[in-house]
Amino acid sequence: MDLGALHFVPVMHGDDFNIAAHLVFTASSHDVANVWVQGRQLVADGEVTSVDVSQVAEQAQAAAEELFERRRQLQGDTPSPATTLGKNA
Repeated sequence: MDLGALHFVPVMHGDDFNIAAHLVFTASSHDVANVWVQGRQLVADGEVTSVDVSQVAEQAQAAAEELFERRRQLQGDTPSPATTLGKNA
């Protein structure tokens, strides 16, 4: 992690140490350059090398669609929050 990036400023020390808070609330995947776990590199130069990212995305999309279809079957005619808020109009 490059803590010198502008979105990490200010980095405080001593009693006001805030690096952990920055990592939780400010950092994103774009800030990660390399990840090693038990001697195995999982991310190299910002690219995931441990899994096929497109395959994971496809599986996640299919799982979400199946889950929402099951929800629709359980709900019947009950509108979704998006419909209630006018997002599907």
